[in-house]
Amino acid sequence: HVLLLLLWSAALGESRRCVVEEFGAVAGDGRSDSAAIHAAVRACGGPAGGEIVLSGPGVYDSAPMNLTSNQVLHVAVGAVLRAPLVHTDGHCHDAISPGPYAVMDRFPSYQSSRSGFGCRLGPFIGAYKQRNITITGGGTIDGNGQWWWQRNQMSSLRIERPRLVELQFVTGLDIGPIVLRDSPYWTLHPIYCRDVYIHDIQITADDGKGGWGYNTGASELFYEFWPV
Repeated sequence: HVLLLLLWSAALGESRRCVVEEFGAVAGDGRSDSAAIHAAVRACGGPAGGEIVLSGPGVYDSAPMNLTSNQVLHVAVGAVLRAPLVHTDGHCHDAISPGPYAVMDRFPSYQSSRSGFGCRLGPFIGAYKQRNITITGGGTIDGNGQWWWQRNQMSSLRIERPRLVELQFVTGLDIGPIVLRDSPYWTLHPIYCRDVYIHDIQITADDGKGGWGYNTGASELFYEFWPV
């Protein structure tokens, strides 16, 4: 037991705090911060994990990302982590992703994508078969969903829109406080997860045109919401 405690303490000591500005991100400069943010995510990866910090104030533009075990995504009050603006014809093309979003397999419990299309796009913030993930800070994660809403209303899409935050098979998930805004489709989707605590979150979409607020498919969780 003493040896296990020492090993656990050593692992905690290796946990890092990765401030995205230290990797080259500049909030609000109108340029993509994707390379810097993804470098911070990698630097705070590994068994010990770490905290990826977007301190703001201002907007950070990034491509989609996946979190791994023992990571904390900290978007501070005043900071906005914004998904890319997508321009595509919105069809599946031999499983080649339109834009920065990855094409994903259907969920194990679904026979097709949720919308019935032959493929679906991965989320802006994702995780798969990981443990102990936190999304917090009180800032905003923005799905930049206007293009998707317009195409969906025109019935011109032939691909399932990306979720804003989607975690699959994650054990130990803590989300909040955080603002989730303008998702292309479902906003928050923990699926096949265990030990989930969702609290102090605010979900908004411009004029109510976005997707569903949250969907908790096959997950064990407890959640609380901020009033909108």
